[in-house]
Amino acid sequence: MNGLKDFSKIVNNYKALIVLIIAGKVLISRAFPQVVKSLR
Repeated sequence: MNGLKDFSKIVNNYKALIVLIIAGKVLISRAFPQVVKSLR
């Protein structure tokens, strides 16, 4: 039963990581055009 607890913890960490990556990609894709404009 203890192994199942560890597994669910790993799954939750993995989900959080995926959410962070997606949020980061969205932020970069939103911010990047503005950065490019300010550089030009």
